[in-house]
Amino acid sequence: SGAPASVEDEGFRKGFKFYLHQEGAMDMRQQEKCFVEKEGIKGWDDDPNHPHILDIKMRLNLRQYLVELQIWPELRKHPQRTMNPEEASAFIIMYSPYYNHMGYPCTGVPNTKSWEDALAKELRANKWWQRHGGRDHFIFYMKYNIALPKDLHSVLEGGVNVITTDRHYWSISHNLKQTFAEGRVLVIPYVCSTFMDSPHIAYQSPHNLEKDPNSHFMFWGNTRRRFGGRSFIKDLGDLLKGSNFKATEHNRIPIPDILNETALVMRKSSVCLSPGGDAPTSVRMFEAMASGCVPVVLGQRERLATDLPYPSLIDWDEVAFFAQPLETITKRPDGLEKFAAMLEDMAGKGAGPERKAQLERMRKKGTEVFKKHLMYKRHTRDAADSLLFEMWVLVQKKGIVQGPHYQPKS
Repeated sequence: SGAPASVEDEGFRKGFKFYLHQEGAMDMRQQEKCFVEKEGIKGWDDDPNHPHILDIKMRLNLRQYLVELQIWPELRKHPQRTMNPEEASAFIIMYSPYYNHMGYPCTGVPNTKSWEDALAKELRANKWWQRHGGRDHFIFYMKYNIALPKDLHSVLEGGVNVITTDRHYWSISHNLKQTFAEGRVLVIPYVCSTFMDSPHIAYQSPHNLEKDPNSHFMFWGNTRRRFGGRSFIKDLGDLLKGSNFKATEHNRIPIPDILNETALVMRKSSVCLSPGGDAPTSVRMFEAMASGCVPVVLGQRERLATDLPYPSLIDWDEVAFFAQPLETITKRPDGLEKFAAMLEDMAGKGAGPERKAQLERMRKKGTEVFKKHLMYKRHTRDAADSLLFEMWVLVQKKGIVQGPHYQPKS
C-alpha cells in the first residue's frame, strides 16, 4: 500500500550494512574463474568487441538464471559492505551450487560433494550463523536443477533466506518446504539478453521509437510448453488486430540471431504477451519492459503477488497488465474471444485516447523501472542497491533489525 519505497531511504543508506561470507567453503573466486574459462565467456563484462558473448556462448535457459556472474562483483565493491561482521545487519553466503557443479573440475578446489559437506559444517560452526540461526543469512539458489545434499539441505532449511528468480520453482517450494512456508525467499529479476541489456550498445529510450502497427501485440517464444496455456497462443493472435505471434525455440542451443531479431521486434511493438511457464513470470516480462513494450502477464494472481521482484520498490500495476492464465480463460464460454476483445479495448490500436495515454505512461514507466532496478549490465550498482534494499526489508520483517518495516518475532 502507498507509494513505493526508495533505495535513497536514509535508514537504508546509513543504517544497513552487509557482510560477505567469503572464506573457506564460501570462497568461490577460483571456481568463478574456472567457470568463466570453461564456458568460454572470458571478457563478458568488459570487452567492447564482444558485448553479446553471453548470448553467443550460453543457452538462454542457463544465461537467464546466471545472476551470480552479474551481481557478485558489484557486491564485493559495494560501499555498504562491511568487513566487520559485528556491524552487519545481513550476511550473504558467497556460494553458488551452479559454480560448484559446472565449474568443476577446477585446479586447487575440492570436488562438489566435499565442498557441499564442508559448507554445511562451516555454517553450523559459524558464530554469526548461530547468532540468529541463519535467519539473517542469504544464499543464491537459482533454477539450475541442482539438488542440495541432505546435510546442506538440513542446515539451510533451519533458517537461511534464499535469493532466487522464482519463489514457486520446485527446488524451493517442494525441496525447501520450510523455507518456502516461512516466506524466507527474496525474488530477483531474471538476466535479460545482452541485446536488451549491454553497456556497449547505443541505448535510445525505447518509448521514443516508432512503433510498428503490424506488431502492436507481440509474442515470440515457445508455444509448446506444457504450462501457461501456450497451445492457445496462436488462436489468440488470430483474434487480435496487428498481432505478431511467432513460435521460436530458445533453449537447446545458443541463438544470438533469434535474440537480436526478437529485441528489434520488441522495441517496435506496443503490447507484449508474457504467459507463465514453469514459473508465473519469465524473462520475457523484463525484456518487454526494457524495450518499451507493455507486458501482459498471464498467470495466477495469488502466485504473481509473491513472485514479482522487489515489491517494496516497484508498483507493478504501473508497468504491466495482469490476467488469468490462458488455460483458465479458455475454460469459460467464449473466453478467448472475450479476452481478445478486452485486450483490444484496453490496449489495442483502436483504443480510445485515455487508454492510449495510459499505455504510453506504462511504457515510459516500465523502461524507467527496468533501468532503475532490473538492469544487471548497464546499471549494476542500481541492481545491487535494489537487492540489498529488499534484504533490509526482509530482516526487519523477521524481527532481526529495527526499521520502518520491523515486525516483532512471533
